[in-house]
Amino acid sequence: MTTARRKRNSKNYDENGVVISEGKILRDQMVDDWTYYDEQREKVYSYNYSTGIIIPYDENGRKLLMQLNEIALALKLNEIQQEIKDDRTKLLRIDEIDDKLFNFIEKKDWQFQRKLERDKDMPIYDPVERTRNYRDVY
Repeated sequence: MTTARRKRNSKNYDENGVVISEGKILRDQMVDDWTYYDEQREKVYSYNYSTGIIIPYDENGRKLLMQLNEIALALKLNEIQQEIKDDRTKLLRIDEIDDKLFNFIEKKDWQFQRKLERDKDMPIYDPVERTRNYRDVY
């Protein structure tokens, strides 16, 4: 004769005696819906171990925000990670271009300063003054 095992309710507590999760256990395995709580005993999320559905709640633990499948969530997280990697690559490229531009401007500034130093003793060409001198001479 076989005996059917019953699902039994179980609660997990933290070191201070506050309930952090509750749900059902069958043959030492977590089954069905499990609800997880924060330190103030507000619902954080529920997880169904049979279907893999995650239900996060608002900060008060009263209103559910959405319903997610764990596979869809994993795919979305991978997509977000890829976007972050792409953004980092773009930022590195922008930094590289910025450095090249800065070096170019610094080089041009250095060349301009050098030209000023070289030309400081040379007379400045003034077309009006030259015209006056030309009239005076002829």
